[in-house]
Parts: sequence; C-alpha cells; structure tokens
Amino acid sequence: MATPTRRPWQLINFFLPLPLIVLSLFLSGCRERVPDFTPEELVEAEMQVREAFRLQDYEYGAELGQRWSRWVPDAVELKAWTVANLAKAGRDFPAEEMARTLAAEHPDSPWSSFATAAAVTWAQDEAHGEEAVEASERTMTGLPDLIEAVLLRGDALYQFRGPEEAMAFAENLSAELKAHPEVRATLASAMWPASGEASDPIVDEMLTILDGVLLEDPDHLTANLEEAVVLFVLRRDPEEAFSHFERAAAVTPSPLVHAQYWSSLFRDSGLEETERYARVAADVRKILEDRGESPARWAGLAGRLRRSGLRELAEEVEALVLEEPPRDPAVETVLANRFQELAREIWAAEVPAEERNAEVRAQLKTMLQDFVARREHHDPGLLLEARWDLFLLHHEDSETDSETLRRVAEEVLEQMEIWPGHQASAYFGTLARTLAERIGAPEEARRAMDLWEVNLRDHGGLLVDQAEGGKEPSPRVQAEESLFYTALASVLLQEGALDEAEAELARSGELDPENWYADMALPLSHLYSGRVMEARASTAATEGERERYLRSADEFYLEGIRAAYWADPTLGRPWTNPNELALAALYEMRHGGREGFEEYLLAASAEDLEERKAEILAGRIQNPEPMAPFVLETLDGEEVRSESLLGRVLVINFWGTW
Repeated sequence: MATPTRRPWQLINFFLPLPLIVLSLFLSGCRERVPDFTPEELVEAEMQVREAFRLQDYEYGAELGQRWSRWVPDAVELKAWTVANLAKAGRDFPAEEMARTLAAEHPDSPWSSFATAAAVTWAQDEAHGEEAVEASERTMTGLPDLIEAVLLRGDALYQFRGPEEAMAFAENLSAELKAHPEVRATLASAMWPASGEASDPIVDEMLTILDGVLLEDPDHLTANLEEAVVLFVLRRDPEEAFSHFERAAAVTPSPLVHAQYWSSLFRDSGLEETERYARVAADVRKILEDRGESPARWAGLAGRLRRSGLRELAEEVEALVLEEPPRDPAVETVLANRFQELAREIWAAEVPAEERNAEVRAQLKTMLQDFVARREHHDPGLLLEARWDLFLLHHEDSETDSETLRRVAEEVLEQMEIWPGHQASAYFGTLARTLAERIGAPEEARRAMDLWEVNLRDHGGLLVDQAEGGKEPSPRVQAEESLFYTALASVLLQEGALDEAEAELARSGELDPENWYADMALPLSHLYSGRVMEARASTAATEGERERYLRSADEFYLEGIRAAYWADPTLGRPWTNPNELALAALYEMRHGGREGFEEYLLAASAEDLEERKAEILAGRIQNPEPMAPFVLETLDGEEVRSESLLGRVLVINFWGTW
C-alpha cells in the first residue's frame, strides 16, 4: 500500500499551530501564578489592607491590596480598601480606575460608593466633587458601623462644599459616633484657631480632647500626630512634640509618619547632626528588618528620605527595591523619585541654580528619556510628569528645533488624553501657546484648546452654559478660565484674527486681582494684550495711529509688570516677568537701543508706588480706636507694658501655617 503524501498547504496547516502553542505556553509561564488560599486567608488579607490604611501605611496597603485583587477579582471590600490606600498614597489614576470598575460591576454595593468617594476626595478632584459627596452619603447609609465612612463623609463635605457643611455634619452625629476616639481626634484637628495664637482658648480645648483620647489609648496614631503638631506650631514646645512624633512612629511603619518623626529629629537643637543622622538610619533599618518585605513601602521610605535631603540613605533603601523585577511598580516609583528630585533642583527654587543647570538638566533629560522608554508603566500620572518635564527642558532650551519641540508637545497631549493630571490648565495653556507661537502650528494648538475646553467644562467653569445649571466656579477655576481665554487669544493672534483675540483678552482680564490665583493669569493677559497692540501697530495706516498702538502696548506691559507675578515652570514661564522682557524689546524698537530703559522702568515703578500708597491711605480705618493696653513677658522673663511703647516704632510679626 502506498504511503500517503501531504500536499504543501497541508504541511502549512500542520506547522502553523506550533508557534501559537509555544507562545501560549510562554505566556502562561509569564502569567502570575494564583496561589491556593482559604476563605479565612482572604478575610485576613482584607483585614491587613484595612489595617494598613488605619496605620497610614498606604504604600504597603496598596501593594498588598492590588496583589490580592488580581487573585480575587470579585473581592469588593478588599478592592475598596485598596482604592483608599492608593488614593492616600497619591496614586490617583489607579485609584480612580479601580473605583470606576467597582462602580460599574457592583453599582449597588456600599463598598463601591466608599471607593468612589475615597478616590475623588483624596485626589481633590473638583470635577467630580458632587459625585464624591453623594457616594459618601450612600456609604454611610450602607455601612453605618464603619467609622472610616463617617470620616470620609466629613472630608468630602469639607473639600467640595466647604467647612460650614462639614461642621454641621459633625454636629449632627450621634453621641456614640462623637465619642469614638478617631472622630474626636479628627474633630480636634479641625478646630485649628484662625488666629494662629497659642493663647487662643481653642488651643486648650484641642489639647484637652487629644489628651483625653491618649489617656484611653496612648498609642492612638491620629491623636499623637495632631497633638505633636499643636505643641510644635502653636505652643512652640518641640521637646514635648517630639515625644508624640516618636510614639506615632513606634506604632506604624508608614513612610509618611516616619518622615514627620525624622523632621522633628532634625528640629531638635539638642542633638548633633551626626546623632540625628544615626537615629534616622537606625529607624529606617528597623523598619526594613522588622516589618517584612514590601518594595512599595521601601520605595516610599526612599522618596521621603530624598525629600529630607538624606540622599545616601535613600540610595541604600532604593538598592533593595531595584533588586526586584524591572516591571515591579515599586521600581517605577524609585525611578520617578529620582527624576523628581532633580526636577525640584531645577524648578522648585525661587531662582534657578544657573551654575549647575547645564549639568543637572543633561542628567535629568537622560533619566526622563530612560523612564519614558520603559517597557511597562503602571501609573500614567508618573509617565505624564516625565513627558511634561522633558517638554519643559526642550521648551526652555533656545536651541531646540521646531520639529523636536512639536514632537514632545504632541507626546504630552497624547498622554493627557489618557490621564490629564491635576495641572491640566497649566499644561494645556503652555502647549497651546508653544504650538501656536514657537512652532507656528495653530491647527495643532487648536487640538490642545479643544481638549482643554472639555476639561474646563468637566470642572464646571463658566464655559458651561449657566442656563443649563452651571454654578459659580471656584477662584481657581475662574483663574483657569482666564488662562484659557489668554491661550485662545495667542492662537488667534498667530492666525491674524486680531479682533477676536482682543475680545478673548478682554474676557481674560476680567479676573479679580484679589483672586488667589490671579498672579498665574493676569500677567499673561496683559502680555498678550500688549502683543495684540504691537500687531495692530505693524499694520497701522499712519504714523500717529502706529504710535498710539505702541503706547497702548507699553501700558499693557507696565500693567503686567505691576501685577503680582508667580514664576511657575508648569506654565512654561521664565523666572523673569515676561512683560518686563516684552517692554524692554518694545523700548529698544522705539528708541533704537536700551539706553535709558532702566531709568524709564524705575520712573514707571515710582509712579505705580505713589498710586498704591494713595490706595492704602484711602483704605485705612477712619477714626481708629486706641489700642487696648496689654502686658507681655519677654523670652528673658522681663515684663513689657504697652504704655512703655508709646512714641516708639513697634514691629508686629504676623505668621501662620498652611
């Protein structure tokens, strides 16, 4: 009998599945193995994740919770506590993603409501504030015995509806809830006196409440931390405050708590620097030895050490993390901690460190490029931050070519479509202005503006039609709108639509100068108003008309110089007020050089000073009452009476903490 032969296509069909089988076996080998566990072990894991939250050991709680969540996707309570830990650890994106998934899969579960309220509240996400408030109410209804639900409800009300509603909520709590130690300690911390004075009777009341909690439980974490802060800031008693920081650190391995303990160590003038460092090192090593393996906690410790200026100790801890597989989220955190430290060195100082800038910038650029090129990213927020810092480096480098700048700008925009972060307006505005002005691509700048408009609408800004139920936006959102109109004007200016640009700038300039965020927006509004005037001057029909436009530009730039200016790298702004640079360039064009510019600027500043002085004098209290007499004791124990100060210059030092 003849042996059957296979035709070519039959051979192909025979061999084709082999690569798929090999690939399947490879992937199954790479996939995390789910261990065998009992229902009791799952309950124990849930308790550990919740306990980590209670101990403010958020990095560990998030790490443990995420691991078990992969093994047990339907463990709703476990996931809710994981969300809470993620949110408190500052990992907003994974927290909100997990919360959204829980809400979609278990819409009627109070634990889903708890996760939603936690993710939004602790991310301070104003766009979804009302959603958090409503979710916190559902949580309390569904989980009436959960004390964290009570605290979360108060926090959500405070964040999104104001302190009055939060205090009213606290007043209406049952006697049983008011008596709970955690509620008492939290309410005591909320009583911080507006006067900021140690003599304020409220301080005594705060300490009485906290002392009562500590009498019942000397290791109560919140009470120890709050009492330490009150003693240090208000009572100026660092020694007594230190004892509470030390006790708090003894009950938890939390990087957040231990960083406060280290800070108190370094404020203790009774210790030599070497002894302080030795104590911090001993404290860190004790956590590493006694608290078990947790790369996420180690990464958190290393980050806090870097922020405390203890780089060598941080690198020692980071070495443990970097022994983990490269794709471990803790490794990503360590790499982010390192580039964040360099970024702070460049941009967080009041003035740039010029002597080290070139070296540090080159080092930072390499770090960022390596971070972006990682095969896997766990937190889109960190990836956005890395892409943004790369953009800033290119933006501030005058030698960056247009094509490179366009590419890095587009990469930031693509990342923001995934996760816009919490500085969306600053990012969108700078990207739009850069694309329009430096690159000459107004159509791409429009894309940034479109994304920004969606973001502003989500935040309930005035871009929302008031007839459709839009509410008065917060001061921050009003400032963001001003930035929006300014950026839109910059795009219109590049398109040659001067009338439309001027209309948008008129809207941007409506921002109240007393708004806390006006120093972000108004200088840019004045800057672009001046540029519009210069553009009009370039096409003026007569010399007189041209001169009028240039004088108007001059006045806008001077207004921008007089306005409070906040130099913020996230806005892509130089450390010098851009209005001053624009005015200098305009002066040089009008006068053929810069000779006399400094005198001109000083004269304009003096004129402004006289106007401000007149405003202050006009605003003084008419017919003021005499100062109430007082008697004070100096630090040397001497007595000072108010009448002894008559006719002398008295300096009053106002201070506060934020």
